[in-house]
Amino acid sequence: MLTIYSAHDAENEALFIADSTEKILRQYPDRRVAVLYRTNSQSRQIEEAFRRYNRKYNVVGGISYYQRAEVKDIIAYLKLAQSQSDAISLQRIINVPARGIGRTTVEQAEKYAVENGIGLWEAIGEMLQKNQFGTRAHSAVMAFRNLIEDLAEASQTKPLHEASHLSKSEPGTAECSNRKTRPKPKRASRTSTN
Repeated sequence: MLTIYSAHDAENEALFIADSTEKILRQYPDRRVAVLYRTNSQSRQIEEAFRRYNRKYNVVGGISYYQRAEVKDIIAYLKLAQSQSDAISLQRIINVPARGIGRTTVEQAEKYAVENGIGLWEAIGEMLQKNQFGTRAHSAVMAFRNLIEDLAEASQTKPLHEASHLSKSEPGTAECSNRKTRPKPKRASRTSTN
């Protein structure tokens, strides 16, 4: 079946697609439906419409909007702002965008956390207080920690979409979210002394 529909905007178009899909699948439950779109930017609206209908979907030949690195990064910022004990989000964004916090610095904080039986966020705070990072790393970690604390505070008093602008306003963050690829963390080389 081919249908031509002139939508007022992207959201209206996506809802029309999801609604039409629901009607087809109600009438023919054993069928599958394919949605073809012109540009990847259309996928977010269509995916959101399918989510409203609790409809499972697969993105073929591209990356689902919610699986894109920049989307995962923003979500990690917001999750960390809500719960500083979220070590996975912390590790994901501590140097995204690149801010001079290298793998060695992160490993130092992880080691400190394990040795002291505390979380990574708390370890970073204690190490900052005790000046246990090098000068450049100290400044970078302090700036990151302040950003997350400011974001946490903003998320308590502002709607989420307004609070999230804070993380985008950090120098380099907007450029990072506009990039097609996420910077790869540099791995420290390890040598065995056995």
